[in-house]
Amino acid sequence: MIDYTVLSVAPSDPLHARLMETLSAEPIATQWWEDAESRAEPAASYMVVYVTVDGALVPAAWAGWIIETEGGRRILRCCNNYVRRGFRNRAPELYALAYRARHRQVVSRKGLPAVTYLFPEPIGLHLASGWRVDTGPGSAGTSRSAPDGPVHHWQRLRWTP
Repeated sequence: MIDYTVLSVAPSDPLHARLMETLSAEPIATQWWEDAESRAEPAASYMVVYVTVDGALVPAAWAGWIIETEGGRRILRCCNNYVRRGFRNRAPELYALAYRARHRQVVSRKGLPAVTYLFPEPIGLHLASGWRVDTGPGSAGTSRSAPDGPVHHWQRLRWTP
C-alpha cells in the first residue's frame, strides 16, 4: 500500500512554482517527453498525486488543465497527464486517482466543454466518465517523441457538460 495525497495545484499557489521546477528537471522532463510527448506548462493547473518517499512528498502522477478559447468559446483543455517512471508498475492506479480527482473537481464543476488528446492507455477511463471519441478532422493520428522513437497513436476526446 502506497501512502499518497492528492492536491490541486494552480498557478496562483506557491506550490506551483516548486511543481514546475520538479516536472521540468531531469530525468523527469525527458522521460515525460519520451513516454507522453508532454511537458510542464506554467499556465496549467494540475491535480497531483504525491506519494511519500523517504519522508518527503514526491509527485508521482498528475493530470493538468487550462481554460482556453476554441471557436470563440471557452473550453477546458485537459493536458499533461503522466505517471512517473518507477511508480507505474508499483501503483498503476495513481493516474486513475489524478484523473478522477480532476474529472470530479474540475471537469464536472467548471461546466465547460472539454477536449483532451490521449494515447490509448487512459482512453477507457475517460470513456467511462462520459468523454466521447471525436471523429472529426484531425482527431486521431500518430507521432513520435524523437525521429527514431516509438510511434505513439493518439486520439482526441471531447466532454460535454
